[in-house]
Amino acid sequence: MKRGLLVGVLALVVGTVSGAEIERVEPPNWWVGFEDSSLQLLIYGENVAELEPRIDAPGVTLRASEGSNARGSQAEEAVGNPNYLFLHLEIGEQAKAGEFRIRLESNDASLEVPYRLHERGDPQRTRGFSSKDAIYLITPDRFGNGDPGNDHIDAL
Repeated sequence: MKRGLLVGVLALVVGTVSGAEIERVEPPNWWVGFEDSSLQLLIYGENVAELEPRIDAPGVTLRASEGSNARGSQAEEAVGNPNYLFLHLEIGEQAKAGEFRIRLESNDASLEVPYRLHERGDPQRTRGFSSKDAIYLITPDRFGNGDPGNDHIDAL
């Protein structure tokens, strides 16, 4: 019952249009200020590739879209499955942290998918993996004696 409730809530939040239903967007959010400003989004849902994407957000540019019916000068490559739509975005220096809408349109209707950009963390506070993050665990009982013939101690 929880899964059905969750799917129902997602459909309510994201919406449906002309037989297309959005189930998820991957990655679910992103950050501003990266050196590489390109971002590929996957939008998954029933017949989502039939919809035409549009974005009107300062600093965010839709460079290309790929779906089963990829069309127009933005189309790079058609995807065989009608339930996947890939969006290639450029997150420019003018992009600000916050929410913007991805508009998906058909001939007779449209729906909006919310998407959030976050501020990047303070690089001075962000650190990578170090020796402080490692835990060493030795479990001698996990080693079997594969060759008793080379044991030189009578007790073994």
